[in-house]
Amino acid sequence: MIPLLLSLILIIGRPCSGHLQVAPPAPLSSRPKGRSVCGPQRRDRSNQPSASSTLNSSPHPASVTAPLTSTPTPQQPPTYRIAGIIVDATTNTPIPHAELSITNTDNTDDAQTFSAPDGHFVFQNVSPGKYPLSAFAPGYIREGFNQHGSLLIAIAVGTGTDSEHIIFRLHRQAILTGRVTDERGEPVRHAQVILFSSETPSSHPTTSFRFNTETNDLGEYRFAALGPGRYFVTVTAHPWYAQTRFIYGSEPPNGITFSGRTGPRLGKAIAPNIQQQNGDPSLDVVYPFTFYPNVTDPHAASEITLSPGDKFDANIQLQPVPSIHLHITNLSTDPMSLPQVSVTQKLFGSSPNSIPIVSGQIAPGELELTGFAPGDLSFEVGQTINGMWFAHSINAHVDSNETLDAAGSTGTANVSGHVVLPAGETITLGGNVMLQSDEGPNASSPFQKEGTFSFGAVPAGTYRVFANLLQGGGRFNYFVDTISATGAKDSDNEHFTISATADVQLTVNLSHDLAQVTGVANLDGKPIAGVLILLVPASGKSLEFESRIDQSDSDGTFALSNIRPGKYLALALDNAWDLDRTTWSALTPFLPKAQQLDLAPAAQKHLTLDVQPVSAQPVVPQPVPVPPMKSPQVSTPAAPTPPNPTTPTP
Repeated sequence: MIPLLLSLILIIGRPCSGHLQVAPPAPLSSRPKGRSVCGPQRRDRSNQPSASSTLNSSPHPASVTAPLTSTPTPQQPPTYRIAGIIVDATTNTPIPHAELSITNTDNTDDAQTFSAPDGHFVFQNVSPGKYPLSAFAPGYIREGFNQHGSLLIAIAVGTGTDSEHIIFRLHRQAILTGRVTDERGEPVRHAQVILFSSETPSSHPTTSFRFNTETNDLGEYRFAALGPGRYFVTVTAHPWYAQTRFIYGSEPPNGITFSGRTGPRLGKAIAPNIQQQNGDPSLDVVYPFTFYPNVTDPHAASEITLSPGDKFDANIQLQPVPSIHLHITNLSTDPMSLPQVSVTQKLFGSSPNSIPIVSGQIAPGELELTGFAPGDLSFEVGQTINGMWFAHSINAHVDSNETLDAAGSTGTANVSGHVVLPAGETITLGGNVMLQSDEGPNASSPFQKEGTFSFGAVPAGTYRVFANLLQGGGRFNYFVDTISATGAKDSDNEHFTISATADVQLTVNLSHDLAQVTGVANLDGKPIAGVLILLVPASGKSLEFESRIDQSDSDGTFALSNIRPGKYLALALDNAWDLDRTTWSALTPFLPKAQQLDLAPAAQKHLTLDVQPVSAQPVVPQPVPVPPMKSPQVSTPAAPTPPNPTTPTP
């Protein structure tokens, strides 16, 4: 009898092997870490117990007291596959040993696999849900399935969906290289090279920052793993021989500061040689931002168009110009807090780029700024007034040594007010209110638990109001619902205009009851993947801020979130990724067929949108049929792929 019991213990308690299975394989959402039986490696980031721990609630998986009669095995939820073929986007040639990854949309589970020699791939035991799919192979870029900007097609898995006939078209990497030289043709070491791309990643066409890197000791730089697109290259550096001087004031300035150049090697390499009043004026020079091909005006820069697999050389030569000396007046004279000024310049209308400067206090309330080139610049002035820290921006075109009044030369008004939360809610930590102007300076002011704020003197102009609320150590998803502006020329729910010197009292009402819109895009009555979903304000105003976009997934569905309550128009557009979605005239041809929506606070709407073509190119449904796989073991690679060539990021 004892040998029989021992045999039972060994049989019941031993791990699965051969034909003995304690339980069927668990679905992807509950599988333990490690290799799956079909090849893909999965990492479960959920808090669910491992599959082995769910087989028996007893701490001892085998027990001599277990009944000998068999019990029905609990029925496992159905699982599915994500499968297809990965090919070169240009030649349609299958790509072997490509790395493919999926992650479900709630980010609790992911899996990786590799394509077979014939390009086929498969993920087994996938639970129902939606899975963004991405891929990479040596010599190609890492990208999502049918990716446009930050949007891609997620693969819908479940009953009634086809997730096994995917054609993933992967693009070969383009490479951009060049050499930076000085006015004598000598290589410039540690020059900062910035790459911009011209695309439509979110709501409107824009030229935005992509990467930056430094030149080596030969003055060379290299950007790899670039996708097809349009690019601009610009370079900033500091002459190694330059001498920075101060020209205002009879005595050396106090509190000399140096800012704007960052990086472990870059800052050390181009730190300024400060000579104060002494030094050779001919050496008081700087290099301006220089664009390919050797121009300093961004509007004259040449656009570099790259196709998959292209290699392009963009050499740039720098020429020195006299350094600007700017005398800033009307600053705070508080002896306990020295005013701080930073300088930025917008290139191609994108986010501001920091400009290296040297500053020193030449008298109470006065600074001298130098070490930068002429241009359209923005000066961020921060100072303490009556014990409170205030910051505002001054935009100016500077082309010579001159004086800049920090208080502004136009009319100003004192702007103050308070922040109001929805009924029953209180401010616990405070936050910030920002005033944004498209043409003039910006301003920001903190508010505390009582919700009051004060900007001081704000130049005349029209401003859009933003607010950030800090609650419980984190930033909640509040938004400016309405504003009232007593003393302003005019105002609406988002803007107010200052035209005189009268004080302005702002009331900023915040809310967090944002709406959501979901739905499906149809073509000829059938769901269609990969089309642009666009939600725009029916008024045609604030398109850049209030529009929402998505790309329909493999089952044709979409989701738009964080929508301010109001009236909107919803559209599904084919081949519209280059459409200027912030220009009302560009949208006008498609508005008659748009669906009208009136979204109440916290509303949740579900739509069915008919696709409108933007060009003559027909819609191609995704995924599309592919030939049958030749081998069921396509997810086991012959060898791991090498790491992705990376490009330095800021």
